[in-house]
Amino acid sequence: MHTPTPFHVLTPVLQQVQKNGWDEPFIDEVEKLLVKIRNVPLTQSLLDQGYPPSHKFIYYASYFGCLDLVKFAKEHRFPVHYRTLCGAAEGGNLDCLEYLLKTEAPISDHQAENILDSCINLRNIEDNGISLYGYRGQLASFAYLIEHGFRVHLSDVNIFGIWGWESYLCCIVTGK
Repeated sequence: MHTPTPFHVLTPVLQQVQKNGWDEPFIDEVEKLLVKIRNVPLTQSLLDQGYPPSHKFIYYASYFGCLDLVKFAKEHRFPVHYRTLCGAAEGGNLDCLEYLLKTEAPISDHQAENILDSCINLRNIEDNGISLYGYRGQLASFAYLIEHGFRVHLSDVNIFGIWGWESYLCCIVTGK
């Protein structure tokens, strides 16, 4: 299987843009593709062709641990939403989480609580059981945030979420 080159990716994308312009669902698909390929020059090429990035690009990049793309996007002033921090926390990508915490504007108490919630949600549960890698990554994010000043943002919802995870894991392990 060959790795797609920027030419192979750019050609159909630009053909689609010529037909329909940069509409929202298409931008989302392009951003997922760019993060999957993890190619900074390709992203730069699309910018040169008029690609209008959305805040989802940095979310996807941080969720999947593409620190180089996160840095590129920040340097090129891609739009950022505080949920980007949630993406890094959900994905358990501490390098992206740390970078974003250092480079983003201060967040509100409500936003901080939502970021903590991202660490303990149940999104990584699969039909055939639990994704322990995702669970460990989320717990690592949660521990990192608590160690770096988020302890004051703990809420009953966060604490209940942690208890729910532990109860769920006990049921899986014991079969009860």
